[in-house]
Amino acid sequence: KFENESKDKSIYRDLKKNSSNHMYSYRKNFKNTYAKKKGLKKLDCYCEKKIFNNIDKIQKLAESGNYDKKTFKNILIKKYGYKIILSSLFLLLGLIV
Repeated sequence: KFENESKDKSIYRDLKKNSSNHMYSYRKNFKNTYAKKKGLKKLDCYCEKKIFNNIDKIQKLAESGNYDKKTFKNILIKKYGYKIILSSLFLLLGLIV
């Protein structure tokens, strides 16, 4: 039983490493793909870039401060609350149409 648990943990650890590497390489090659796109695809890449940048900012904010969970949530809502709400409403509108 213990061998299976250790194998599962190592598989999970490997998957976690691979997914982060994939994301890193995707972000690294993003500039090349953005330049080649035209029209709505370029707009999609622009929005994707903005979302990734905001996620990076949130991650840096989480790593930089020693906040408890409640304080961190309040900071996120104050900084990014309207942006998240409006973007989610925009996505819901796209799903409806």
